Amino acid sequence: MKLRPKIETIETKQLVVLSCEMSLIENKTETLFSAFMPKRKRVTKKTNALIYEVLIYDGAYFSHFTPENTFTKGATIAVYNCNTKPQAFKSLELSRGLYAFSPLTD
Repeated sequence: MKLRPKIETIETKQLVVLSCEMSLIENKTETLFSAFMPKRKRVTKKTNALIYEVLIYDGAYFSHFTPENTFTKGATIAVYNCNTKPQAFKSLELSRGLYAFSPLTD
């Protein structure tokens, strides 16, 4: 598997998100996605089958960086309408703009 990151402009997306707070020291990615994958089947009105990983950092994360700094990581699916999300999920609107993508390829 090779990661080929690219920068793309995307339009506004409505996402349903299962998220948790973590740090680089206390990485909970496996736990997050292990919980997300079976629950994603309950999400209706998906725009496609893609799964997105979203990272949300506060304003001081990089200016005073340490591996203990926490951030929010979300496992997400794009939907037409966030009003129909399963109870465990939150809504997130991803604004139009430039985003880095790392699609998995062979």
